[in-house]
Amino acid sequence: MSRFTIFSLIVIIAGLLLLGFQSLQALMQVEITWTEITLEGLMKPEQVQWFESLSWAVLRKAATYILAAPLYALLLVSGGVLLIASGIFGKAR
Repeated sequence: MSRFTIFSLIVIIAGLLLLGFQSLQALMQVEITWTEITLEGLMKPEQVQWFESLSWAVLRKAATYILAAPLYALLLVSGGVLLIASGIFGKAR
């Protein structure tokens, strides 16, 4: 296995662990409520403001979508894309 493959598997495992811990947290409360961790919630508001000044509307919408997406989904999708890329571009041994 290449380093690229190992990194993508680590990202996928991190996403699954985050999803598991969020599920466990929701189940341990008296009333089951799901709270999602997003990049926007992890960053300070002044770090996110520059996304609003992007000139292309498509880039602004994409950046806003990525910031508002759940972190576990971002990790799982990016890990899957990296795993597919490592299978396509990786060296065969």
